[in-house]
Amino acid sequence: MSGQQVNPPPTTVRSPLNIVADFRGRWADAYNRGDWDSLTALFSSNAQLLGGRPGIYEGREGVGKYFHTLSPGGFAEFTEPTVATEVAEGVILVATHVRFTRNGLTRPHRLSWLLVREESGWRINGHHASPIPSA
Repeated sequence: MSGQQVNPPPTTVRSPLNIVADFRGRWADAYNRGDWDSLTALFSSNAQLLGGRPGIYEGREGVGKYFHTLSPGGFAEFTEPTVATEVAEGVILVATHVRFTRNGLTRPHRLSWLLVREESGWRINGHHASPIPSA
């Protein structure tokens, strides 16, 4: 076989929106099961989180502390619109909406993520959620 060119199999190029759709599913699944450890694992080691509680939570440990303050029984459902833009190689900026339901109260939120591709897969490096004011 000397001198023969062997072509690698073609790779599937996934759009940022497809990557985000899969990632949102994994995030919602862990959140809806109250599996805070699996949810925290979706964040990078140097993540920053601004959520519904005071303060900025830094690093995977800080993110874990944030989620472990939540009581089980909440539900998250992503809604449209979703915008996903690859701003650099392996970096996707996401803007979307999500409805959080807890104790019978549903509150729509805006959600932005900065996703980074690591060796272990896509991880959240930046997370910001804020309630959508009622009109």
